[in-house]
Amino acid sequence: MLPEDSVAQTICFRSEALTDFCRQLLTRSAVPTEHAQLVSDSLVAANLRGVDSHGIQMLVPYLQQLTGGSGVRAQAMHVDGTLLQDFWIEQRPRALHVLSAPSPAATASLAIAREIVKRLP
Repeated sequence: MLPEDSVAQTICFRSEALTDFCRQLLTRSAVPTEHAQLVSDSLVAANLRGVDSHGIQMLVPYLQQLTGGSGVRAQAMHVDGTLLQDFWIEQRPRALHVLSAPSPAATASLAIAREIVKRLP
């Protein structure tokens, strides 16, 4: 709780600047650029929709996981034994599968939807 004499301050950023900031942090943590852009778009889109719990506040935990600083999560493995990065999209003749997404909210993101639509015939 803030002391009575304190003044709450709201700072606004352009969504494009926040997306770029998130993408840069993720790519500097060895996330492939395409995946970093999808995650960044999804995080900022969540904030813009008012779902702050799934917005850029998740960036710090994601970065900590990337650097081994916290938590363990399941990760999909390719048949050749390599670990799949988030948002692996597998295309079959009559189906498109989003694999290894970090959360159900991620699979429902507009950024991933746009990527899927780009891959449709």
